[in-house]
Amino acid sequence: MANMTWAAATGLTKSAVGTCATGSDTFGSGATDGADVLGVDAFDLFIAADSGQTLSGAGTLECYVYNTVAARWARFKDWDVTVTTSAVRDAGFAGPSPGKGYPVLTSIGRVAFRPNGVTLSGGGLTIYLNCTVAQFGQMTAAVPV
Repeated sequence: MANMTWAAATGLTKSAVGTCATGSDTFGSGATDGADVLGVDAFDLFIAADSGQTLSGAGTLECYVYNTVAARWARFKDWDVTVTTSAVRDAGFAGPSPGKGYPVLTSIGRVAFRPNGVTLSGGGLTIYLNCTVAQFGQMTAAVPV
């Protein structure tokens, strides 16, 4: 297994894209992995199989959070996601507050997910963390294209 690669979503504030070569990659431990949740109210979680491939209905997305005070990552099992979607390329997950995404109660640190046994028809997996930031009383959301 190889480490996931994380990057900021192009042109999108506070959103991140994680790419993995397979459906089971090791979690990196870099201080800039995942999405920065400073000032973020909530985030949405989406996954996508490589072009021409599909999800096959198994596996888990394991959640990690970065503690900026301790300067290290920790598992956050409360937000783990079981992947049951199959025969499609993309899937989205509602989080613990359907319609509101994953609420960020303490908006410091970072959040990331690692695929563990996510089955694909072939190829790799991309994880999208689309963050929502309150701005002047209005919500602004980032959407991947």
